[in-house]
Amino acid sequence: MTVTTIVALILFWVSLAGIFQTYFGLYCLLRILNLFTRKTPSTEKALSDSEYPSVTVIVPAFNEEDCIGERINNLLAQDYPADKLTIWVGSDCSTDQTNAIVNSIADPRVSLHVMPDRRGKLGIIDTLTPLSPGEIVIITDANVHFEPNTIRHLTAPFTDQRVGGVTGNLKTIPPSKTELIAKEVAYRNFESDVKLLLGNLGKLFGAYGGFYAFRRELFQPFGLRPVQDDIIQPLEILAQGRRFVFAANAIASEDTSETVQQEFSRRVRMMGYNMRSMGRALRLASRAGIGALFLFVSYKILRWLSPFLFGLLAITSLLLIQHSPFYATFVLLIAIFFACAVIGALGRMTGITIPGLSSAYYFALMNFASYVGLLKLWQVKRYWNPRS
Repeated sequence: MTVTTIVALILFWVSLAGIFQTYFGLYCLLRILNLFTRKTPSTEKALSDSEYPSVTVIVPAFNEEDCIGERINNLLAQDYPADKLTIWVGSDCSTDQTNAIVNSIADPRVSLHVMPDRRGKLGIIDTLTPLSPGEIVIITDANVHFEPNTIRHLTAPFTDQRVGGVTGNLKTIPPSKTELIAKEVAYRNFESDVKLLLGNLGKLFGAYGGFYAFRRELFQPFGLRPVQDDIIQPLEILAQGRRFVFAANAIASEDTSETVQQEFSRRVRMMGYNMRSMGRALRLASRAGIGALFLFVSYKILRWLSPFLFGLLAITSLLLIQHSPFYATFVLLIAIFFACAVIGALGRMTGITIPGLSSAYYFALMNFASYVGLLKLWQVKRYWNPRS
């Protein structure tokens, strides 16, 4: 057996194990762990108004004139003690009517904070969080819509002093006549199940970026490096020995991308932020303990790397095709998948949706976005649209 064959064998099985772990093994493991874990008190616990903490909702905004007024009114309509709720809109040098719309809302709980220069979502959070009056800070995007009791459910877990952060249950709404984007919604629904299981363990590593809360006293600035705030902030809290949980009854909704092209661009951008976040994320996860590190690698690192693991599987199975019928069968399965993806793409180009084949096309396209994102890694900027 040659050195090339040995290396190919190792890479094949490592790649296969990594893909299995992140897509199937982790979920099964979390199900088992949840059977033996004492759950964090849920958001269904009845609390009096005096028991709820003071809250500052920070809405990063850049040219959000189409939705900022509706977003603020939605927050003002929350069933939450009025004297414990403040709403801060951080305008990232908006050039449209965003600032004027916020200033026109005559409610003392609402205030506009215009950044002196472009700072992006991360810079707005870094600037406003230390100044906010609330014990709890909620980060939310301008296009997210809360149910009337969302903030009550989101803040209820903080009665447990072990809890340092909470993410809610973000429902994605697919635009009409976008069958492929509906597949993205199905994937995000699966992600919600994983978040719930991790949250029950108090080790939720990935919040929903448009919808999460944390204790202000635990906040650590993101700094100048572009990172994923919804990954780094939960890890900062876990590294301080607190829990980050999932509030299933704290429900909000958000529109998904209008087109496959927009979702592709989002995946390209997110790959860049994921890669930029990896070093800091691993350091924080290791500080949270060996168990937390294992779960984080299984959930996030392997998921981020899975497109490249798929590529390694294809290459190494070709190199091993002569050594066993197993690898030859694997090559055949890969070829069939890519044929289905190509046919699905052709069907989409002609306006024909072919069940199953369109799913193969969408899966292949979204994984290809990771390769494009890696090539554009050095183009990642800190100044991004908060809704991206």
